[in-house]
Amino acid sequence: MSFLLELRKRIKIAPYLESAGVLALYYIVGFFINSKDPFFINHEGHFLSLILGLITLFHGLECGLFSLCIIAGIVKFSYENFLLKSLLYELVLVLLYGEFHYYWKRRIKRVKNELSYVKRKLSELGTSFYFLKISHDQLEKVYVTKPMSLRNSVKEITKIGFEDRKEAFASFLVLLNKAYSLKKGVICSVKDNRAKLMVKNRDATFNKYDLMIETCIKQKQPVYISTEVEMNTDYLAVIPALNGADVAGLLIVEDMPFMDFNKDNLITMSILTEYFFFEMNKVEVLKNMGAALKGFSDDFRFEVYRLFSIFDKYNVSSTVLILKTEEKLMFHLLKDKLDQSLRFLDIYSYMEKDSFFSVAILFPLADKASVEGFLNRFKSLFSNDELKSFVYSSFNIGSEDLIVEYAGKF
Repeated sequence: MSFLLELRKRIKIAPYLESAGVLALYYIVGFFINSKDPFFINHEGHFLSLILGLITLFHGLECGLFSLCIIAGIVKFSYENFLLKSLLYELVLVLLYGEFHYYWKRRIKRVKNELSYVKRKLSELGTSFYFLKISHDQLEKVYVTKPMSLRNSVKEITKIGFEDRKEAFASFLVLLNKAYSLKKGVICSVKDNRAKLMVKNRDATFNKYDLMIETCIKQKQPVYISTEVEMNTDYLAVIPALNGADVAGLLIVEDMPFMDFNKDNLITMSILTEYFFFEMNKVEVLKNMGAALKGFSDDFRFEVYRLFSIFDKYNVSSTVLILKTEEKLMFHLLKDKLDQSLRFLDIYSYMEKDSFFSVAILFPLADKASVEGFLNRFKSLFSNDELKSFVYSSFNIGSEDLIVEYAGKF
C-alpha cells in the first residue's frame, strides 16, 4: 500500500485523465459526424494534429505519447486499415511539440527560480534592516545599564550554534525573556508541515497538534489569540520563521505579562525569530561546506553555496570574478571602486595573503558574458598604468576548485 501511495505521488494522474477526457470528447463528436473516420485522420483539416498539439503543449510529451497510444489502439480495432503512415506523421509532430514543451517549461522554471532568489534576498535585507533599527532603538533605551545591542547579542548567540545548535536556540529564548519578558516559550523546527520540538524554557508545554500551530503553518503568517477568539488553544501566539516560501520554524508564546503582550513586541519578536533562524541556517550551511572557499567571508561563502545549489538543480549560471594584486594601494582602490560599481545583489569578499591580495566578486544569476560587460566598465575607471597592477579571471559558479586555486596563487 505504501508503495502505491509513493507511486501515486511521483506520477501525476490528473494530466493523463484530462488527456483521455479530451480524446473521448473528440472521438464522440467525430463519431457522430463521421462514424467511419471519427478521429478525422484522413481529413485535410488536420484536426487530430491540433488536438494532439494542445494536449502535448499543455501537459508534456508523456501525455502526448499516451494519447497517441490510445488513438493507435482505437484505430487498430475500429478502422478498416491501420493507417501506419498517418500515425507516424502524428508521432513526429508529438515529439516536436514535446521538445518545445520541455524547453519552455525549463525556461519558466529558470525564471521563477531567479525571481525566487531575488525575492528571498530582498526579504532577508528587509528583515536585517528592521532588525538593525530595532537593535538601535533598544540600544538607545538601555545603553547606560546594558551596553549591548540586540544585534550583537544575536551574533554572539549564533556563534554558539557552530558547536551546539540546541544551546544556541536555548540562549535565544533567554534573550527574548530578558528583552520582552517571554516567560514561557517554545521553539520548533518545521519539516513536511509538521512541528518538531527543539527547545523550551521553564515549564512550557508543547502540543504539535494544537490548532494554532497548524493554522500558523498552513497560513505561513503569525497567529495570535486575539485573531482567533473561538480557537481552543494553550498558546497566546505562534510566530513562523520563513525560509523563502517554506516555514522553517516556529516561536510559540505560551505566557508573557499582559502589559508586554502587545503588537509592537510581537512584531519585534517575529523579526528577531526570522533573522535568528536565517543566521542558524547559515551556520548549518557553513558547517557542511567545511573548508570550501576558506579565507573569504562567511556571507560570501553562504551566497556561493546557495547559487551553486540553484546551478546544480536548474543549470542557472552565476559567475565569480577574481581580481588579484600585489600592491596594497591598488587593493584599496579596487575595494573603493567596487563599492561604487556593484549592484545590490552583487557581493564581494577579499583574502589577504603574505605577498598579494585576492578580491572575489559574486554575480548572482549572471553568465560570463554579462560579467565581461561589467569588467569593461570597471576597467575604464583606472588608468593604463593602474590596469597593469592587477590581474583577473572569471569562473562559472560550478568551478569551485578553479576558483580556490586561482585565488590562492599569484
